[in-house]
Parts: sequence; C-alpha cells; structure tokens
Amino acid sequence: MAKIWHLLRYARPYWRTFFGLIILGLVGALNGALQPWPLKLMIDNVVSDEALPATLISFFNVLGIAASRSSLLLLAITGGLCLFAVNIGLEIVTTWIWTVVGRRMTYRLAEDVFAKLQRRSLAFHSHAGVGEAITSIGSDCWLVYKLFETLIFRPIEAGLSIAIMLVLMAQLDGLLTLLAIAMAPAIVAASFLFGARMRAVAEVQRRIGGDIRSRIQQTFAGLLVVQSFGQEEREQSRFRGLASAAIHAQQRATILLGLNNLGSGLAAALGNACLIWATAYQVINGRITLGDMLVFIAYLGSLQGQIRRLASIYPALQDFSAGINRLDQILQTPPEVIDKPNAVPLRSANGHVQFENVSFNY
Repeated sequence: MAKIWHLLRYARPYWRTFFGLIILGLVGALNGALQPWPLKLMIDNVVSDEALPATLISFFNVLGIAASRSSLLLLAITGGLCLFAVNIGLEIVTTWIWTVVGRRMTYRLAEDVFAKLQRRSLAFHSHAGVGEAITSIGSDCWLVYKLFETLIFRPIEAGLSIAIMLVLMAQLDGLLTLLAIAMAPAIVAASFLFGARMRAVAEVQRRIGGDIRSRIQQTFAGLLVVQSFGQEEREQSRFRGLASAAIHAQQRATILLGLNNLGSGLAAALGNACLIWATAYQVINGRITLGDMLVFIAYLGSLQGQIRRLASIYPALQDFSAGINRLDQILQTPPEVIDKPNAVPLRSANGHVQFENVSFNY
C-alpha cells in the first residue's frame, strides 16, 4: 500500500476538483435511483384500474392540470426523459473534468519518471533496455490515473449508489432488502479466486511488452548492421518468438478474467433467481404492488452492478501490480552517480581541459 499511496500523492494539488467530482457523483447517484419511478407510476396508476392517490391529485392541482391518467402518463414519460437527460449531462461533465485532471496527474508523473531515468548510469541503461524505459513512461505512468479511479472514485460512487438504493429498497420491502444484502458476500468472494494468478500473468505481459519494444528499437537503430550481415530472418524469428509469448500471456489473462467474471456472474444469477421468486411471492400476497416489484428488480440489477464494481478493485490491483512495482523502483532508487556532499558547484566553464597524473597501458 505504501507504493500505491506514493503514486496517489500526485493527485494532491487537485483535491478541490476531486471534491467537486464527488458532489457530481452524489447527484448522479440520486438521479440514477429515481429513474425506475416513472415506470412505477405508469404500472400502478396509469395501467391499473385503481383511483389516483390523493397525493397525485394534489400535485396536479398545484400545477393547475386536470388530474387524469393521460396527464399522469405524460408526466411519467416527461420525467423519465428529464432524468435520462440529466444522467447524460452529468456523465459528459464528469468525464471531461476527470479526463483533464487525470492527464495532468499522468504527465506530472511521466516528467518525474523521465527525469529519474535520464540520471541513471549508462551501466543501468545498458542492461535495462530502451523498451523498459518506453513502457515505464508511456504506459505505466497511466497507472496514477487508473489507481485514483479504482481506489477513490469507484468506491465512493458505488458506495453512494448502494446506500441510496438500499434506503429506497427498504421502504419498499425490508425483508427483500435483507435478502439482496445477503447476496453481496458471494459476489465479492468470487472476485478473489484468481487474484494471485492474474498478478503473475500481468507481470509476464509487462515484461514481454518491454522486450518487444526493446527488440524493435534495437533492430531499427542498427538496421544498417542487420542488413549488411543479412540478419533479417534471424531478427524476424526473434520477434516471432516474442509475439507468440505475448499472445500466450494474453490468452491466459483472458481466460482468468473470464473465469473471474463467470464466478461473480453465477453468484449474482443464483441470487437473482431467488430474489425474483421472493418478490413475485410478495406481489401475489398483496404486500407490494407490481410497480414496486419492477422498481425493486431494477434496483437489484443496479445494486449488483455496483457490488461487482467494488469487487473488481482487487483483480484490478493485481493487474496493476507489475507497473506499480516498476514505477516505485524508478522513483525510489537513488542514481548511481551522485555528487559528493562537499562538491563545488561549477560556476562557469572556459573550455580548457587539463590532464594530470594520467597513464595509459595497452
């Protein structure tokens, strides 16, 4: 965790912006929780033969509109469209702000990594390879963006949405809400099954990616030598071997991710079957209305989606682990060549070189 928090310090200058994004996330969570309710109005009060509730009649009187099923239908449709428009607007604003701030964090980190690598010794670069440096600057630095989204925004947004939905679900039916909560541990546990294997595969993928970039850079930088000695087939064979290893690692990662999603999906599907049966039973016994059932099922799907977002944090961190370790190593490792504590700063250079006590043997 110390390595992760060391990277997250690059977000410190933008804390006001992040607070604003959290507020937007709260508004978005409230807006999302209201979206199923126009459907409930149509099912319970427009389609059914029951009289309109007194609260709706009073609401129409305040608006100066005649209380009728057609006016209620128009209100439900208009309300649904407005909620949808607000949701799209919030997504556009949030995405734009987060993209701008996230890129600034990423490039600040990339500047520091670039400066650190420049000051490493030639001995280090002789065995590290250019591909490793390119991977660290071009790919790994985006981890600060992904980490903040994964460890900060995702839990906050999911937590707000879950809290609001649970409160509204409890108002509909407390017992069904408890059953929905009881499903969460199974969904979360399924996401921890393949964490260690995913971390190992991510390390292999990153290493092979660096090797491929190094091979490309070395081949084209020394293209004159390659062509002069007729080594094109040899270099192509090397690249083919690296490409095959990369494909094999990607296949393993895809299989592990699929198994991880399958486990959480099965847990959610079994829980859904039980809850839908219980919800229908409540409707049959007259404890909740059909509109309540539709709202509850909509909340159930959203609730499980948010729980899966939280459960996906652990596999994501396993996937990020290789890049995090590499960035921490670059930022924390002191340069091999450093000034002595009493070094005299070079004020100006006049261009003269003098050799004293220098010998040469061959």
